[in-house]
Order: sequence, then C-alpha cells, then structure tokens
Amino acid sequence: MPPLDTRFHRQASGNDMVSPSLLLTTAAELIILLVFGICLFPNGNLVTKVLWTLGLCGIGMGVISGWLVGQLVVPFANSGRAILATTLIMTGVLGVGCNALCFVVDRHINHFGAQNAPALWLLSGLVLSVIGGVVLGSFLFTSPGQRFLKSIGL
Repeated sequence: MPPLDTRFHRQASGNDMVSPSLLLTTAAELIILLVFGICLFPNGNLVTKVLWTLGLCGIGMGVISGWLVGQLVVPFANSGRAILATTLIMTGVLGVGCNALCFVVDRHINHFGAQNAPALWLLSGLVLSVIGGVVLGSFLFTSPGQRFLKSIGL
C-alpha cells in the first residue's frame, strides 16, 4: 500500500471529503440500480428506482459519510490508520445503517429484490460498503489517490 501523504491532511477539512465520497457512493448506487433494479429485478417503476438509488441513497450517503470521514478521520490521519477508519465509517453508515433501512423499505415495495433474495441483498450491500471504504480511504489518504482525485478536479 502506498504511504500516507501527511501534507494533505494538514490542509484538508471535512468539506474536502464530501465530493470524493459523493462520487463513489453515486457510482456504487448506479451499479446497484443496473444490477439489482434493472437486470435481476426489473419489475417496478424505473423512475422511483432512479430517484431512490441515485437521488436519496447516492447523494445522502455520500454527503454523510464524506462529512464523517472529514470530522473523524482527517484530524487523526497521521496515525497511519486512516484507510481502516474510513472503511469502518463506510461499513457502518452504508453497509449496516443504510443497508438495513433500505432492506426494510424494499421488503414492502420490492424494487431491488429484498423479498426474493434477502441474503443477496444484505451481503452485497455489506461487501460493496467495505470495498467502497477501502477505495475511498485509498483515494483520500495516499499520494496516488490524491493525485487521481486532483486529476479529475476533486
């Protein structure tokens, strides 16, 4: 794993974490929409599915998780555990909190398969959040990740 670039952390604020988090959660929700909402479970209103995944979940989770990383990880990023802490935050917020809430909602409206494949629903949400946390932490707290974010204007 590339070393942490501590120069970044002295200048970073919580707001600096929101845009990369928002990009990552929206991309993950787009994958969920395509795989679960269109391919595996095509029944239901597509507009509602898009609003739920990209609007509510993608934006809401991205802002909240990015803000939490900015407040809870950046001040202590020099500890070398920033990627792990980011992964734990993303897993808690997305993989446990949002996943459980959306699971309960989807059990009633059945847009994404919570009724038909509950284990797949819960496991995929948990796995995606862990992967997302590692990716976000790597983007935010390594020199190559920071160079990538800078190259795309974040």
